Amino acid sequence: MALTNIGFQKTPARPTEITFGANTNLPNPNQTLGLIGHMGPTGGTAVSGVASGSAVPYSVVPMSNVADPVAGATEANAKFGEGSELAKMFIAAIQANFAIGASNFPMITCVPLAQDDADFGPLNVAGVQKGLAAADKFECEFLVSPYDGAIDPSVVNNPLTNALIQQSQAMSGATRVQNGQYGTVAIAANQSVTDPSTLPKYDSQYFSGEWFRDSGVPEYSLGEQAAAYAAILGAVAIPFNPVDNNVIGGVDAPVNMDDWITVGAGLESEAALNRGWVPIRVLPNGNVAIVRSVTSRLTNGDGITQVLSYYDVQDFQVLYFFRKAIVARFNQTDFTNQKASAAEATLARNEIIRLASAFEDQNMFQAVEQLAPQIKVERNAVDRSRFDVFVPVNVVPGLHIIATNVQATTEFDVLTV
Repeated sequence: MALTNIGFQKTPARPTEITFGANTNLPNPNQTLGLIGHMGPTGGTAVSGVASGSAVPYSVVPMSNVADPVAGATEANAKFGEGSELAKMFIAAIQANFAIGASNFPMITCVPLAQDDADFGPLNVAGVQKGLAAADKFECEFLVSPYDGAIDPSVVNNPLTNALIQQSQAMSGATRVQNGQYGTVAIAANQSVTDPSTLPKYDSQYFSGEWFRDSGVPEYSLGEQAAAYAAILGAVAIPFNPVDNNVIGGVDAPVNMDDWITVGAGLESEAALNRGWVPIRVLPNGNVAIVRSVTSRLTNGDGITQVLSYYDVQDFQVLYFFRKAIVARFNQTDFTNQKASAAEATLARNEIIRLASAFEDQNMFQAVEQLAPQIKVERNAVDRSRFDVFVPVNVVPGLHIIATNVQATTEFDVLTV
């Protein structure tokens, strides 16, 4: 490798260039929420006292005031209509962290639906609902639906939730990294299911459904509740620790105490978790909190074999962030427009190990040294210009349970005076 890019010349001179070396730091770990919800009426007079918003349905609307509920309300009301569902979802997302004094707030991008939409909007020319097609254009770790995540528990194939899951899965595809998309989890809420054992099983790592039973008149709509839950997930920073019993700010407990779920082995929280749903509880002090944030991944894909690891949302936050780190590193100048040489393959392997070690230093990976010999970089058998890379990783699991045996004994019971 030449030390400089300065061309040969005979004329005496002191040519000096300035270049930038590869950025070997980890990328920005900030998470983004994608909120899909109904805006108020557009294009004229307010209807039913709801002021019209300036945004256009099925467009991508990045939001600026994501850490201030007052400024956020002003921005959302102007863009989506005062009192509109999407404006309320945005405000609920801010309040979820602001009300508990959090210092970290996720970025938020919104996709407004038309006021009278009963789904994600009309089909575009490609046959995709326009609301989902708009979400397809930007990066978000959490894609939030305004609709009931369960609807009728007897209907397993909920078309709205399934469409959202399919969109999140598409946005998590291997080739989507070229669009800056590294992994997405769909979020939806349910408040009406009384028996958690009847919640539908979606069995997907791309969905995290929130179950918050409330037989009365909930203060928050389904969209607001889902947005608030997603905001708590999006505020989690490196190393993406669990959010067990984390309070969701701005959410009130159900008025009817019979709706407060029972928590523990064999109780309602366990039944919900076993269906792949996130149960929401009321703490003794009256705050509303997450029991455990899981995805709906229940089996290894065959619908039969139960998974015992890699189903918590935070596991996937780590994995998706590592994907982002790999892509960011391989997009640096020492990997772009280079020869597919043995030296370049060695550099790629070394950098992967270095990144994995950095994740281990941050308590996201473990056993990197033991797994390093299994990391492989090989030339593709068909495409000589392509490297195929295999990287086994072990994500540090969240600590959710400490099972303790307290044994009452009579040892040292003898008293001698």
